[in-house]
Amino acid sequence: MPHLKYVLYLNTSQGAALLRSPYFNKGSAFPAEERSEFNLNGLLPTNVQTFDEQVKRAYQQYCNRGDDLAKNTFMTSMKEQNEVLYYRVREISRTQEREMM
Repeated sequence: MPHLKYVLYLNTSQGAALLRSPYFNKGSAFPAEERSEFNLNGLLPTNVQTFDEQVKRAYQQYCNRGDDLAKNTFMTSMKEQNEVLYYRVREISRTQEREMM
């Protein structure tokens, strides 16, 4: 996301402010150089995951929810934290549901 740096500089969103933005928050997918550049060190888990790894982990967590209410609560929380991840997991879950019909 090359444009991310420019938008962040314009908005001066760094550190905790960046993590509060569901549109820009990449969670554990922030690479080491962006963690340093945006003052995220110490605010995220130390391991870095790719976006695909995040999607796989989040989808597994979604599938492990016992009922529809728990799944809805999980997805709502995800949307408030990381919109890009939310929409990808939502797309996968809908595709899986259609295939099961």
